[in-house]
Amino acid sequence: MHHFLACYDVSDNRARSRVERLLQRYGNRVQKSVFEISISINDLTALLEKSKEFLEATDSLRVYQLCLTCRRASKNLADTEWRNRPDQLVV
Repeated sequence: MHHFLACYDVSDNRARSRVERLLQRYGNRVQKSVFEISISINDLTALLEKSKEFLEATDSLRVYQLCLTCRRASKNLADTEWRNRPDQLVV
């Protein structure tokens, strides 16, 4: 499993809802338009292909891979306590 941060900016409400539902299948929302997802490379390719069906040229869906070192160095300021758990993403 690979870990990614998926961020989107979609202007159309219907298309935005479809992107949200698609990303929710693979991970958790951490901010309004940001998801942490754990997914295989094959599934990521399929997710990106599926998203092309409803994204316009002015829309954006960016996916950043998070290596283990990056995940361990991440901090969530909303948490009252920092927990270093390599099996989970913290942004």
